[in-house]
Amino acid sequence: MKDYRGFSGELRAYQEAPTARKRARVEIRFDELFATVTSYDAWDERSVET
Repeated sequence: MKDYRGFSGELRAYQEAPTARKRARVEIRFDELFATVTSYDAWDERSVET
């Protein structure tokens, strides 16, 4: 959950002051987080849909 909170902060920072560098970082972090397979089937199924 800590990773998702960190991502949320990065996304908020990008929204407040968007730059190409922040956008690239947010895209990378999004892909890393939502490609992760967990032990929660419902979460994994939902993240595949995202």
